[in-house]
Amino acid sequence: MKLFIVFYKSGCSGIVLKLDYEKAYDRVNWDFLLDTLRKRGFGFKWVSWIRRILHNGSVGVKVNNVEGEYFETGKGLRQGDPLSPILFNLVVDVLTKMLSKATSHGLISGLGAELIPDGVVSLQYADDTILFLENDINKAKNLKNILTCFELMSGMKINYDKSEMIPMNLEDYEEKMYAGNFGLPCWGFPHQISRDSSPL
Repeated sequence: MKLFIVFYKSGCSGIVLKLDYEKAYDRVNWDFLLDTLRKRGFGFKWVSWIRRILHNGSVGVKVNNVEGEYFETGKGLRQGDPLSPILFNLVVDVLTKMLSKATSHGLISGLGAELIPDGVVSLQYADDTILFLENDINKAKNLKNILTCFELMSGMKINYDKSEMIPMNLEDYEEKMYAGNFGLPCWGFPHQISRDSSPL
């Protein structure tokens, strides 16, 4: 929140997107994950271990304290497995790298370039992804295309109905343009925060 306030008070114009992944762990494409591990420099033995963990697991569903039969899965990471968070973050880090490359080619621009070199484009914490975009509708369209490519490659699905957009120093018609581009609801910046309030 402090970062948002700093951007807001500095007059940055753009949007902040908080992405919601639909059944985040359950949708990870195994081939994409294993290919990501190889490209990140993980050795053959390590990748083989991860492949065995993914392919040799089975899942059971418990309803009203009655556990059904176990069945094998074809994608996704297991909830509660201590390896799942780091594997998930390696998958989502691909999106971060895609955004970084798009920024270097001028396809998108983050917020706060006048405060931080190159500005801030994305923040990742656990399974929460927050994106920052300057006020440029064409770059917003580029960002939507990047997100779609990431979904197709990784198996992940962004739930735009539950994702949030926070406009920063935008006119009403601009807010509607961005909300329409991403197909998500628009949440106004908290009214109790004024330009005179302390960012600390």
